[in-house]
Amino acid sequence: MRPHRTAFVVTSLTLVALVALPLASTEAVQKRSTQAQPSPPTVSLTADRTLVTICARDSSLDASRVQLRADATSPEGRTLRYKWETTGGRVEGSGATTVWDLGGAAPGRYTATVEASTVTGETGAGEPGCTAFTSAVVQVVECPPVVEVCPNISVSCPTPGAPGAPVTFSADVSGGTPGRTPGYSWTVTGGRIVGGQGTSAITVDTAGLAGGAELRATVEVEGYGPRCSDSCATSLPLPPPPPPQPKPFDEYGDISRDDEKARLDNFAAELQAEPSAQGYIVVYAAPNARPGATSKRAQYAKDYLVTTRGIDASRIVVVDGGTSSAFGVRLWIVPAGAAPPPR
Repeated sequence: MRPHRTAFVVTSLTLVALVALPLASTEAVQKRSTQAQPSPPTVSLTADRTLVTICARDSSLDASRVQLRADATSPEGRTLRYKWETTGGRVEGSGATTVWDLGGAAPGRYTATVEASTVTGETGAGEPGCTAFTSAVVQVVECPPVVEVCPNISVSCPTPGAPGAPVTFSADVSGGTPGRTPGYSWTVTGGRIVGGQGTSAITVDTAGLAGGAELRATVEVEGYGPRCSDSCATSLPLPPPPPPQPKPFDEYGDISRDDEKARLDNFAAELQAEPSAQGYIVVYAAPNARPGATSKRAQYAKDYLVTTRGIDASRIVVVDGGTSSAFGVRLWIVPAGAAPPPR
């Protein structure tokens, strides 16, 4: 009976071993699965522009800066690290977004490359695992040369006031090469600049200049490359004309009637040539003249001018000049507005 019991026992142990074997194999497979390498990440790179224009005259810092953005993902959601490299310029920052500064770079094509790597370890602080990379290209060109353009310049010509009064000239400037600040340099012909040189308006002293003289101001607007200028001229006012004066025309003594008529004919012709003037007949009596004789002679001269020569009687004025050393007649042409002649 004992051998049978022993065989039973062995047989039972063998069954137990056969049952335990599959359990040990499943644990090994699970352990190998947890040690598998992570899947590689995916990454794409975008730049906010692909052309950078470098201008020495451009003071803006943004003119040479390119915004870079890396969009990367890990299939297992692992932590990612980024590494940036460029063939020119410099990168500011080390994360997924950065700035690529190409200031000072020569004209040409430049490449920025980003590597996105997964990090092993549960905390993301282990060694880099799988890596993916991509790049972006930016072209750097020089800005075209500036074409210097003169602004529109207009100098205003004032109307001078009284003779000798100061005159103000001003310049209006618009357009031209952008970004320029105009400078003003004035010159004048005649007069003297007493204020405003270097600005858009000047004051000119005209004291001592003759009436009617031309006063010209020229402004050269600086800061635009080519010579840019404009000028304007005005005339100084003439002094007011002197008041009209009576003009002596003829003078005669006790001459014959025919000679007197000839003198009066010439006098009438002058009055006809100046229709707004008056004719004055000033008669001087001799010391021994008979009373009324002088007035009668003067009235004869007026009647001849009115009746024979057709002169309006209102234009002939007879004046008693008083007593002189001898009889005499003075003929005067008195323009409109002039004072009567002296006796």
